[in-house]
Amino acid sequence: MANFSLLDRSVIVLLVFLSATTPLAAQSAPEIVSRGKLATALVVAEARRVSGTAFCVDPSGYFVTNAHVAGKTGDTVKLVLLSGEDGETVVSGRVVRVDETADLALLHCTSQTQLTALEVGTDEKLFETQEITVFGYPLGKALALRNNEFPNITVSVGRISAIRRSKNAPAAIQLDAVINPGNSGGPVLNTSGEVIGVVVAKIGNTDLNLAIPSSQLSTFLLRPDVTFARPAIAASRRHEPLELEVKVTPFDSKPRNFSVQMEWSSRGDDRRTLRLESADGSTFKTQVIPVPPPADPNQLELVARFNRGALQGLVANTTLTLDQQQISLREVRRITRSETGFQIEAHENRRLRGTQLTGLPKAVQIGDQAVKVQLAQASELLVAAPSDGTGAINYTLIVLEGETELLRESGRIVLQNDTALPDIAGGNLQALGGESPFPDFLEPAPGALYESNGLRTKDREYVRTRSNSLLTGDFAVEILFELQSADKEDWGKVAFIGIGTVERAAYDEPKNCAYLRIQPLHINGEVGLSNRPVDSGTIIGRFRTVGPHLARIRRKGELVIFEVDVDNDGPSPDDFSRTIPDIRAFVPELHEKNTHFFFGGAALFQKVSFR
Repeated sequence: MANFSLLDRSVIVLLVFLSATTPLAAQSAPEIVSRGKLATALVVAEARRVSGTAFCVDPSGYFVTNAHVAGKTGDTVKLVLLSGEDGETVVSGRVVRVDETADLALLHCTSQTQLTALEVGTDEKLFETQEITVFGYPLGKALALRNNEFPNITVSVGRISAIRRSKNAPAAIQLDAVINPGNSGGPVLNTSGEVIGVVVAKIGNTDLNLAIPSSQLSTFLLRPDVTFARPAIAASRRHEPLELEVKVTPFDSKPRNFSVQMEWSSRGDDRRTLRLESADGSTFKTQVIPVPPPADPNQLELVARFNRGALQGLVANTTLTLDQQQISLREVRRITRSETGFQIEAHENRRLRGTQLTGLPKAVQIGDQAVKVQLAQASELLVAAPSDGTGAINYTLIVLEGETELLRESGRIVLQNDTALPDIAGGNLQALGGESPFPDFLEPAPGALYESNGLRTKDREYVRTRSNSLLTGDFAVEILFELQSADKEDWGKVAFIGIGTVERAAYDEPKNCAYLRIQPLHINGEVGLSNRPVDSGTIIGRFRTVGPHLARIRRKGELVIFEVDVDNDGPSPDDFSRTIPDIRAFVPELHEKNTHFFFGGAALFQKVSFR
């Protein structure tokens, strides 16, 4: 058992996970002994050098024991039936369910059927001095008469000496039996031959021994195995119907009356209760639109990059023609223009190339104004469905039997980003340094050193945004910088660009942050994406020139992308990026009121934009 708070905390005790034998008291009825012996098995977990006891609870081959005997789900143990008797059989049992809190495990043996099973009784009417019978294998194989043989079962009679209660329900049964290693997991029977407890532990150097009450065993057995394969949801298909499937499987074949529902929320104003239907009582299904579609389904979000800047806004869906090939703008992720023509990257890895592109929207809606623009002149176009603030879906799965709730399990489905994120830091880059070194959205930093063409910081000093609420919505930042050259080693050794709390850790490096950690050229120019101080994390690229280089950090929902435009020359093969699917999972300490954008260290930071 995992919770022994029922014991007097003023007494220091050692709990030994063993099993119980008892001094002989009253004689047990022969039929109870016979049935108990047939249903009880020796458990041998050879890989873990552990032995214990188990008992059959269903004739199709299901046995119960303690979790500390069985191990973890999927493990295999030996079950010795009729150990030491004529008809002894050794079979393989697989651990199919474990509850470490209750210290219970369910084993399944498929090679034997029509086994003798014990009935699980109630513990509601238990009383002190009530007679009980305990079955098990104390000391495991040590009591076998010969080497390489298995021992006979030990059957002991004793009494309940105390019932430890919590919230008016039995939490543990105290027995006056002697507990020895090897009996853990054995059944405790009443005078009707029903299981009223499972032997679990001994209070060290005493005759006080504990069993798990049958009410906890019944709860463990009644709870079905529930499988919900969380679907992969592409961001581009979040408005399309999706089938959800939940499988509810009881450990035995007895008919059950299950029902399944799911609480579903894609954002604050979208909270739904889904009711899943089943034709066979086991597989439950329903259809759901993961995220409600926008009011205007023909509207798309677009970012256009030109040589002298970028713009971002909404456009209407149109049909594009690239030479003889046609494609809906809705299907497009990215369009790039080069000296040789255009390349269109569409969803599902589709690519089109050609020289003549027509059909692009003639205007971009920016706020309440429609701005006419020649989009065919842009070096890059990024297209996506308008942001609805959804990066992940929260759900709670509920399984009931009649009116009784058997399971409530919550989880999260992070949308898979298969669209280009159009959160380019919409606006012009603003100069750093000079007479006005800090744009309004940055906090003046005492560790900053101003130059005419930018600013740098003292080693391990950082400039950060005034706002610490980046995680309240989508954002995008861009920063233009040059690396230190080999003759400026006194600038420090590492540059940092990232988001987070900007607290200090070892060597004054940032902690509780996600950031690019950039080595100077005279070391190796490597760029790592990290969430740990003094650790380059995952190396995502390398600089070979001083620059200037352009770094972008963009967020949509829970997804954040770090990108680097090497040499600030537009899309090229030497650029690199890395996506964090769930920023809160990557840096659990971050929340809506502690997250800044920051930069500092061994670089000259020249321009920045923030949106």
